[in-house]
Amino acid sequence: MGRISRILILAAGFAAAFGCADNPALRLRFQAEKKLFDAEKIIAQAQVNPREAPPELVRRAGEKLSAAAEFALAALDSVSEQANPVEYRELQQIAFQAGNELNRLLYNQRRYEESIAVLTRLLSQSALAREELMVTQVNLGRTLQASGRWDSALAMYTSALETFFPPVDSRGEIVKPLFDLPAHIFAVARQVGDSVEAAYHLERAVSYYTDLAAKTSDRLLQASCRAALAGLYRETGQGQKEIAQLEQLSDTASQAYPAVRARIAEIVGFQFRDFTRAAAMYDTLLARLGPSDTAYYPDLLFRKALIRMEQKRYGDARQILVALKRDHPRYWAMTPPAQLAMARTFELEDNWDRAEVEYHALIEGYRGSDEAMGAFLYVARRYEQLGRKDQADRWYRDAREYYAQVARYSQEGLMEARALSFQAELDSRLGNWAEAAGTLEDLYRKYGRHEIGRQALVRAAAIRRERLGQQQVADSLLTALKAGLTEIEPTSEL
Repeated sequence: MGRISRILILAAGFAAAFGCADNPALRLRFQAEKKLFDAEKIIAQAQVNPREAPPELVRRAGEKLSAAAEFALAALDSVSEQANPVEYRELQQIAFQAGNELNRLLYNQRRYEESIAVLTRLLSQSALAREELMVTQVNLGRTLQASGRWDSALAMYTSALETFFPPVDSRGEIVKPLFDLPAHIFAVARQVGDSVEAAYHLERAVSYYTDLAAKTSDRLLQASCRAALAGLYRETGQGQKEIAQLEQLSDTASQAYPAVRARIAEIVGFQFRDFTRAAAMYDTLLARLGPSDTAYYPDLLFRKALIRMEQKRYGDARQILVALKRDHPRYWAMTPPAQLAMARTFELEDNWDRAEVEYHALIEGYRGSDEAMGAFLYVARRYEQLGRKDQADRWYRDAREYYAQVARYSQEGLMEARALSFQAELDSRLGNWAEAAGTLEDLYRKYGRHEIGRQALVRAAAIRRERLGQQQVADSLLTALKAGLTEIEPTSEL
């Protein structure tokens, strides 16, 4: 139920409350609605992210939400569903809304135990409708995971998947947080480096989506299952199986058709190393779309250039890149890998002086990109291999200054996170293991909600374990990572 709907219901409730004073169910529903409305007025006052809201406002909002949830749940015990079905259902919705909104508030304040208590109280009420139970179980699993209780979270996730199959609501629409759970569970096991657990959960995820696709006649749900399976196979490098799923999504009338066919060509070319076939697939797509297509055409040209490079046809690749830069300047300006490829075409032809010019163009023209920051380390390593230590040291010094500048001028952004990541890589290259681990741990503390932050903690754990001999510290870092891998967003409204 949205906020506007609740305002209208509240207004109608005033009239109903005075006009139907002899209806206890209506009065209880109105009182519960007013308590929820009062709580939302306080939340609206902040107009900021709940993580940054003033503590006093959070406290008051929490009290109001708690009161609304408790009142609605208590009211359900005294209202007959048979005699007052409309009011009973509205009280269910208010209890669900207030409880899950309170969970969101507490979760963002990292008050996980309180949040768990709220959701457990909600789940103890069998009066909640199916979709509300579904969402509440997923939210409870996520909160248990964030609190560090992975086994309990996994049990809750598993229960939700088994209880609510298929993962659709009463309108037949996919409930994404539930649908994504099998892939999420696999991703957690994979990211913390537990290969045995990851293999087990990969098998379960594949079985879930395969079974779901076979048992539903809903084409959208089937397509979602195929896409989920393709994603799992992509993550695990199973190209042939990924293609099998993508082929079933390869509808020429679909807007996703070019992206699907381009992905198949990518697998054929870069995984199966069938460059001739991949180039032909790109040519077919390019002819179908035409140069006027700005969504896919430039990227397909770039991919074809990469195929030519794999075929060691560096001059042909460069011709494609030159045309791409000339005819699609916007794409070129937003695609640092294309400039990197230009540099590589010269380097692979043993024209190092020209290649270095292109690497400088990459560093200056795409400041703060992964490719630009990586170029420092790449060129430095190249000079090390050539035995030109003074030049390598100069590139390493320049790299440190460059990363510091990027971080300084892009604080509180993912560009800063990337700069810190490269800073850690630089220290690793130079054998400064403690400094590298410390930088990676700082990166996780600041950007743990993003993939780059999570990967940083995995790298830090590996350094602690393999380079510094700190096994217990490494284990504690992975435990913290598992608690933080809660990508399924809490849902408070259906």
